Amino acid sequence: MDISYQIPRAALIWVIVSVVLVLLPQGIRMPIWLTFICLVCIGWRLLIFAGKVNYPGKRIRVTVVLFTLFVPVSQMGSIGLGLDSAASLLTLGFVFKLIEMRYKRDIYVVLSLCFVMTMVSFLYSQGVVATAFNSIVVVVIVCAMIALNRSNMVPGGRGTV
Repeated sequence: MDISYQIPRAALIWVIVSVVLVLLPQGIRMPIWLTFICLVCIGWRLLIFAGKVNYPGKRIRVTVVLFTLFVPVSQMGSIGLGLDSAASLLTLGFVFKLIEMRYKRDIYVVLSLCFVMTMVSFLYSQGVVATAFNSIVVVVIVCAMIALNRSNMVPGGRGTV
């Protein structure tokens, strides 16, 4: 595989931090089972990062897709069709994409979804504290993009600035 398509380790750390920060305001409104799934997916990604587990296989991905289709439909009966169920479905797709990212293009998708999830948090609160927090989150996401696009192939080990 070409090295230019691989995920730099520093960029992956920034992406994980971005994902955690984006999910914090969502965690207040999410059902407990969805928070648990988010924690499992972040933990799985960290284990992939450490080399302890592999990427999900085809069976697991198919099971996840079926679960993602089934759970929001069953949830709509209890909370109804609206912003909460749509945000829950988007959150599920977001964290599931996190565990299957292998290449730089996958990180671009996850970082774009980080921006979308930040906008979703503005649907719930536009207060000063929420705006300040989301501004910090946007800065961290941009830092993740910078870390992703830095080149380690510059002589001297400094990378591009």
